[in-house]
Amino acid sequence: MEIKIYADVLFFTNLLMDYALLYISLKIIKRKPHILRLISAATIGAAYGVFAFFVPVLPFAKSGLNIIIASFMVYIAFMPGTFRTFLKYILIFLAVSFSAGGIAFCILYCTALGSWLGAVSSGGIIYVKVPIYKLLFVCVVCYFIMSLFTSVSKKYRRNAEITYDVSVFSGEEKATFKALLDSGNFLTEPKSGIPVMIIRKGVCDFLAENKNPVPIGYKSLSGYGELYGFMPDKTIVNNKEINVFIAISEIKFGDGFDAILPCDFDERIE
Repeated sequence: MEIKIYADVLFFTNLLMDYALLYISLKIIKRKPHILRLISAATIGAAYGVFAFFVPVLPFAKSGLNIIIASFMVYIAFMPGTFRTFLKYILIFLAVSFSAGGIAFCILYCTALGSWLGAVSSGGIIYVKVPIYKLLFVCVVCYFIMSLFTSVSKKYRRNAEITYDVSVFSGEEKATFKALLDSGNFLTEPKSGIPVMIIRKGVCDFLAENKNPVPIGYKSLSGYGELYGFMPDKTIVNNKEINVFIAISEIKFGDGFDAILPCDFDERIE
């Protein structure tokens, strides 16, 4: 059966899909969406989608064009402050795009839905012969599904990554920060067996001035190593005093926390 391809339908379809992908990416990186920037970026992606559908390009050149266009879209939509952040946002957007594209191809070409909608593809771009109002309806349904998925994912991440409020005291010095409960941190002080909380360097450096260091050996995937621990005067975790050694490390932690609690701390503070 011959299928007529309408450039305006193709453009509008890609506009909606690119906007949705950018919006989902923003939700993942927890950035507030800017509607005009999202529309501008999605417009660039939609225009490129029409071009890629009708103009044959060599595969290696097409891969390069895809990355360039994706980079433009990410920069316009997200306005990253640093090059490192820019690369991070590109990877997230590409991951979301590949996931959505894979799901779309699977649904359209592994089921009867593709034939029923008259779906065709060219240059990696999908064209679906469907009225605009139906497409809008599908986008609304997809939005609510993705919103539900995002809500469930956030709840799961909150349960999987629990952070606590921590205060460390030594003499007249005090440091307050967030700590992540790590089920893989079994580190203890060798002589006493007291659990060890690992803190990013720069948070509690005053301990080295007020306390004597205690060498604490550890084993990781990269091999054996040694940290220096300190016993603070007092450590408060979620308003409860806990007996714990403090080890200062130069490793880079994730966003939102400056320390790693031992594995059994959730039981100690209940």
